[in-house]
Amino acid sequence: MDIKADLHNDGTLTLFNIIPEISPPLGWTADVLPKRIEELAPGDKESIQIHLSPGPEVGVGEYEAQIEAKGQSGSEVVEALEKRLKVRISAKTNITATLVLVLGLVVLITGIVFMGVKLSRR
Repeated sequence: MDIKADLHNDGTLTLFNIIPEISPPLGWTADVLPKRIEELAPGDKESIQIHLSPGPEVGVGEYEAQIEAKGQSGSEVVEALEKRLKVRISAKTNITATLVLVLGLVVLITGIVFMGVKLSRR
């Protein structure tokens, strides 16, 4: 899945060499583009693309990824507030199997009723 996010510089100093990072859930792979933002002036924002991909063994459930960014202002390292991204994986619905089960149940009930009526007439 691809997600677009914006990095905002709400401070008063220009930030340099900003590196967005993502910590994916266990068994997932993640990638962020661009890998590095050269400069972000005060009041500006820069868009980033986050690509999250579940591994083959990931089951149904709710997962959480953590997104953060680090940059420099002079010799000082500035860290953004960590954001959490929740992703819900749901099971695929198999319509064919569901219809076969419902049809089988209808046939079974019809057979029981038919046999009950036939036995009660004896």
